[in-house]
Amino acid sequence: MSHVEPMLLGRLSTERMRFQSSGAGLPRIEKMEKTAGYSPARTLLDVCVAPQKMRAWTKPPHCSRCWKCARAMVNLDVLGKLDDFGAVFDVPHYRQNKREYLLTIIKSAAECKPADRDLLELMYEMSLGPQIPHCGLVARGMTFLRKRLKPTLAKSLILKGA
Repeated sequence: MSHVEPMLLGRLSTERMRFQSSGAGLPRIEKMEKTAGYSPARTLLDVCVAPQKMRAWTKPPHCSRCWKCARAMVNLDVLGKLDDFGAVFDVPHYRQNKREYLLTIIKSAAECKPADRDLLELMYEMSLGPQIPHCGLVARGMTFLRKRLKPTLAKSLILKGA
């Protein structure tokens, strides 16, 4: 969607109303930081891509399990704002399963998804990388990174303490 948004918004605009993209040039983590600082987002944020049927049985309006919820919760956790979003995400489930959420981000970064690669790099810049729980899942994730990423990027991530 983000790739077609600039073209789509221009076509939706009229003489009396203009639609324009906001923050298109910002990295995802900066967008999330701005969103986290906007108090209405704490109850209205909607990122979930799970089918409505799956979301119907969850207490918060989000499934808190799809890839997009996972990325948003890890982003908010890195920013220290996740607890503020308890009305839209299942924060206790995230806390209980944090290793799996982090592994999801590591695997996604290894698949060269820029938003997750940027998030992983930020975690290391903020010295959160070494605090990733040491377990077999993380070791497998780092092995996956070594195999999939370019050797220089994988080497730099490994040298930073993973």
